[in-house]
Amino acid sequence: MEVQGKDMGDREMQEYIANINKQEMAKNELETKKQQVAQLEAEDLELEREKILEANFKWRQSQMLMEFACKQLAIAVTKWQSIPQLPEDALEQRYAVASEARNNLTAAAQNIQGAHRYLDNITFPYCTPDEVETLQRATMYVYTDMQNLERHEHAEKCYVTTHKRAAALLQWFDQVLTTSILKDLADVNEKVKDKTLALRRERVRLIKDKGREGRGEEKRLLMKITGMSRIFKAGIRNDEKENPQMEKTWGRSVDISLDADSVAFGASMDAEMAALEARLNAGEVVRVDSAMPDDEWRKQVMSPGELAPVPTREELFGRIDELTKQHREEAEALKREQEQIQQRVNAELQEKLNARRQRRARRSVEEKERAAYA
Repeated sequence: MEVQGKDMGDREMQEYIANINKQEMAKNELETKKQQVAQLEAEDLELEREKILEANFKWRQSQMLMEFACKQLAIAVTKWQSIPQLPEDALEQRYAVASEARNNLTAAAQNIQGAHRYLDNITFPYCTPDEVETLQRATMYVYTDMQNLERHEHAEKCYVTTHKRAAALLQWFDQVLTTSILKDLADVNEKVKDKTLALRRERVRLIKDKGREGRGEEKRLLMKITGMSRIFKAGIRNDEKENPQMEKTWGRSVDISLDADSVAFGASMDAEMAALEARLNAGEVVRVDSAMPDDEWRKQVMSPGELAPVPTREELFGRIDELTKQHREEAEALKREQEQIQQRVNAELQEKLNARRQRRARRSVEEKERAAYA
């Protein structure tokens, strides 16, 4: 009878260990799927952030080129307007001033074209390619126009109009950057920071859980194996005799403390997370100092309500939704797998519990019958 009880205890112990292993494997699989979903979400956000950063850089570069163009157009207009005040016989001085105006007009046209190249997918509401071409044609006749008052006035209107439209374009750039791009960049930076740090903390937690690591009250793992049934205990008593150390730990709390390597690893991970947070908080925004000694060249020529509409999100950043569509589909598939794994684990656990209850019930009936016959 004692041998039979021991055999039953051995079988229960084996089943118990097998069930624990299955649950641990299912738990690990579930944790892996969760990490994969979080990783895909983080990659989507990082992709969106890269697109916004790219757009921010291009618009900043175009803004800088338009600042130079506006200043050069302002100088050109000022120089051109001063020519009629010069004596007609001061030819050298008149040609020098006209040359300075021409050089600034040429440089301004080149800078406007450079702004177009940076934003080749954007239709500029002001200073269109046709307008730039008109400015370049007018610049070719500077030395002819300076000699005739009527032609001089006609050229002046062209230069002044171009300067005003360049200033309006610069205003429009400012509006696009402040009301759209920088707001979206700040928003996605915060999302990427939160998602990346959460993912990193989850990975650190899993590593520490697997290694039974801890620090302070939150980093101590207490593993307490409570007493089994009398039959189960009977099956391990012989092992206790062979291994006295087992008796010291059985039924007591086992304290697994950190070793030096574990502490160093945790410290390095904490430092890496702090560095990551600092880098993400920086935002990595390209900034251009627009302060100039004389701000007259950059004065507003339109009210914000009169400016052209801001480009759409797709025009600014490209088709981000299409780029992240595949990731979203993969994330949804992984989430469905998570649910299936969870359901399977719950069903298997319930099945094992029911089987154990039935065995205990049968054993109880058998013991009562044996007691009755005795």
